[in-house]
Amino acid sequence: MSEDEFLTRIFFDDSYNFYQIDNAIFEEVLYSLDKDALIKVMLELNDRIKNSSEKIRIINEVFSTRKIDFAKSLLFELGPEMQEKYSEGLSIILDELMENEEVSFSDIKFIGEGSFSKVYQIGSKVLKVGFPRIKYEVPNHPRIAQPLIRRNLKDKDGVKKGCVEIARLAEKINKNEPGIKKEIYELYRDLRNSGIICTDMRLSNLGRLLEDNSNLYKIKKNGEEPLNVNPSSAGLKGELNGETLRKGELVIIDTDCIFHEDDKGLVFLDDVTILEEIYQNELKGIEPDYNRVILEEDIITPILEEDKWMI
Repeated sequence: MSEDEFLTRIFFDDSYNFYQIDNAIFEEVLYSLDKDALIKVMLELNDRIKNSSEKIRIINEVFSTRKIDFAKSLLFELGPEMQEKYSEGLSIILDELMENEEVSFSDIKFIGEGSFSKVYQIGSKVLKVGFPRIKYEVPNHPRIAQPLIRRNLKDKDGVKKGCVEIARLAEKINKNEPGIKKEIYELYRDLRNSGIICTDMRLSNLGRLLEDNSNLYKIKKNGEEPLNVNPSSAGLKGELNGETLRKGELVIIDTDCIFHEDDKGLVFLDDVTILEEIYQNELKGIEPDYNRVILEEDIITPILEEDKWMI
């Protein structure tokens, strides 16, 4: 089987049975694939050969020897310069992350795509790779999910061309759960009381913590102590202002919609306009009317596997 036929079968023939391909040919084609196609091919194959332990072994073996090529495929949309400059570093990050999460290449899942990045699940963490964010530095607040790693990618002239982030998974919000409107308003109020505005409070930008919202990154290998992540290295501004929120608490998971109240030119979605009205009324002594809170779904971002969203 040629590389062209292999790619055609993957992307244009949903009924093709990859189990029938001889393992030696399967391995040979994987080694010959163009680097830019690796992530797309792997994600397609993971669903279509999941019942073949031998082919899964081959995938993991081949991609383990093509780590830098795999990293380049993740950086494909950022262009050749970013691929060459950052692929080795990204491959090291991937290697350490997979080792710590005790997963392999075949376990990586594509779980969503936003305005700026593609998002992949690697164990209990998510990897975001894409273009520079609107706001690189965000306030270090208990109600904002703490990234573990965030790095801007710059070209030779120092111009920001991309961003890589590692964060934790969060549980999807169930809009039918009792008291959720009150809980969302209380989250918004906590931010506003700290001079912070979230301009987009759609459910896809909120999540319930699956782990404590701390900057401790637990390293499983060799019995090492948890790594204390410097907030500034993860794009957080200042020290944590308040207590660390625990598993199950509601937080903002999309930091692109976080601004200071004095920032100019902020644009609010309808859900936030209502929340701001409730907040201003409460400042005047009027009891909050939680029934006014809009539970807006995001119809663009795909729902993540197993009811989890990226943070």
